Amino acid sequence: MVRESLPTVRDDVDTIEIRLALRSELVAMAAIDDGGPDAMCAATLLHRIQQGMTTALSATTCGRVVGFLVYEKHGEWYELVRMAVHPQHRRGGIGTAMLAELKNKLHPQTRRAIESMVRETDLPELLFLRSAGFMATEMHSEWFDDSGEDGILMRYVSGGG
Repeated sequence: MVRESLPTVRDDVDTIEIRLALRSELVAMAAIDDGGPDAMCAATLLHRIQQGMTTALSATTCGRVVGFLVYEKHGEWYELVRMAVHPQHRRGGIGTAMLAELKNKLHPQTRRAIESMVRETDLPELLFLRSAGFMATEMHSEWFDDSGEDGILMRYVSGGG
């Protein structure tokens, strides 16, 4: 697989466009997500989107995908399924901006919360979500089938309730 080299820069969040992902961006999104135990390939991502409950947002700058966020709609909440930012663009506010887009979809009469199941060993994700106002609400033993690892349910509630 050929990877395009992106310049190492601190992103100005004002130059980042966050929108519904285009089908043509799925391969670039999967390349950003490459390597983790929960990584999604483009075909899996496309299949989930076609099922109708999954939505993907892409973050682009200068015409290149530098991050993405995948979520599913449930009764009164959204599930944050997967989120990733290209390594050369991390810590520049892209993840926070994408999460803000999802938070903006919350509404007191419809979906009031966002939930994400996080591996107990994924300290960077746990800390990122905590800094974004999420709280650990439940611990699930042996949640992840591939490793038997425990999962921590992180939850954000609109208005803090």
